[in-house]
Amino acid sequence: MQRRRPFALWTIAIVASVLAGCPSKSQPGIFRQTNVVPTPTPGIFVADSNNYRVASFTDMSGAGWSTFGSASSFNTLASIAVDKTGHIYVADVVKNQIDRFDNIGGTGFVSYGSFGTGTGNFGAPTNVAIDGSGSIYVSDSGNARIAKFSDMTGTGWTTLGSATTGCSTGQFMNPHGVAFDSSGRIYIADYSCYQIVRVDDISGSGWVAFGSAGNGTNQFLNPSGIALDSSGRIYVVDTFNDRIVRVDDMTGAGWTTIGTKGAGTAQFNFEGGHCGAGGVAVDSSGKIYVADCNNQRIVRMDDMSGTNWTTFGISGSGADQFASPVSLSVP
Repeated sequence: MQRRRPFALWTIAIVASVLAGCPSKSQPGIFRQTNVVPTPTPGIFVADSNNYRVASFTDMSGAGWSTFGSASSFNTLASIAVDKTGHIYVADVVKNQIDRFDNIGGTGFVSYGSFGTGTGNFGAPTNVAIDGSGSIYVSDSGNARIAKFSDMTGTGWTTLGSATTGCSTGQFMNPHGVAFDSSGRIYIADYSCYQIVRVDDISGSGWVAFGSAGNGTNQFLNPSGIALDSSGRIYVVDTFNDRIVRVDDMTGAGWTTIGTKGAGTAQFNFEGGHCGAGGVAVDSSGKIYVADCNNQRIVRMDDMSGTNWTTFGISGSGADQFASPVSLSVP
């Protein structure tokens, strides 16, 4: 099967950054998933990309709705993560930086990164995730690598990936979602290799890949978001198949899917509009949350059969509204 190229707006974001060599404005709204991280204050955190903001609310009724951000704060949000202490991290794909702030009020705002290929540089960062020790991982898609560093000064900068893009061991084509299991192993969704990769650590040891291009069993069309539950099962946003996939392990055992293209129950729309991706997260009770980007809503379900399917959000820029919710994080 011919490989589907990455979503057009990702390419636009790269070109905009290359032309400017610095933060620039372009049509916002792409990408991904996010990793599940425990937070001291339970809630749902969403990267509301086309509204240039982060939204937070305590439950699927929208209680406690609060937002932070504007067009002066963010350009094109691609991902959101929350660490153990409640710090919020976002990846801004056009500004080529990671932003961190203390809470939904935006206090303690600090940024790290600039456009380029070296240390402390990104070329369209599409995902940010925080591991159990607080280390920061970034899918540096334009540079076909994963970057890891210890803090927002870039201490301990380390990368995984090759200057030569590809889908072989040690290579990425377009890395997106990043997640971790209870052993600290790293899982990466490679959007343009149509596979997920697991490595033991940032050195790339224990490299295992799963998936190929297609719409059948053990196949993906541009996997974006990725998350794990407490049992170690893997959840993937299978973008252009408009479905969520769950597998028990990296052999594909227990392959289960939910979703078709649409806006109804058990339907998603990841590929339309300004999206081209989606986010998935699993809370401590096993409930599954999905950033259904082009349907402008968050979905929650109890399990992969869609039990107790619940949605929140409509299109717009006000309270309880979204414009390309690309990524989410839950307790």
